[in-house]
Amino acid sequence: MGCNYYLRPKGYEPIKVINKTINDTLDNIVESYKYSIKKVIEEAEKISPLYKELFFTDLCIDDITHVLQWEVELPDLHICKLSYGWKPLFQKSKYFSTFKEFEDFYKLHTDIFDFVDEYDEIQDFEEFKEYVFEKVKDKKSQTHLQYNGGLPGLSLEYTKDKDGIEWTNHEFS
Repeated sequence: MGCNYYLRPKGYEPIKVINKTINDTLDNIVESYKYSIKKVIEEAEKISPLYKELFFTDLCIDDITHVLQWEVELPDLHICKLSYGWKPLFQKSKYFSTFKEFEDFYKLHTDIFDFVDEYDEIQDFEEFKEYVFEKVKDKKSQTHLQYNGGLPGLSLEYTKDKDGIEWTNHEFS
């Protein structure tokens, strides 16, 4: 199991409220739709059991819940993924491609960014840094450079900074 980490601009809490309103509204629409379809099926069955068998066999009422889902996405900048059994993998950006550059960038901009995990929880940077360096030193963890470097036809770039942290130029999560 792994966890992704992001820099997210501060001040986007209203989007969470908007998403709750959207999801509550869509839930109401879905429930109304399901109720309406059930009523149509009941009325059709009164006329003939063949109607349900012929016209409603492929209708899965629960599928509508998968169609009607929408959220305003929070803007974020993917930083890295920490996975069990793997060395940390960071994503390069035009602002940083080493841990030192990332740390400097983050510390310079703590007034505009929150450092969050994929569960939207704000993380303590110093604890995160400690954990990253523990994972880098873990001799049992597999490196992305070794694993992905040996795969034929893979054109992903992996590098290691002076702290031993692996970086890639491609997007991932």
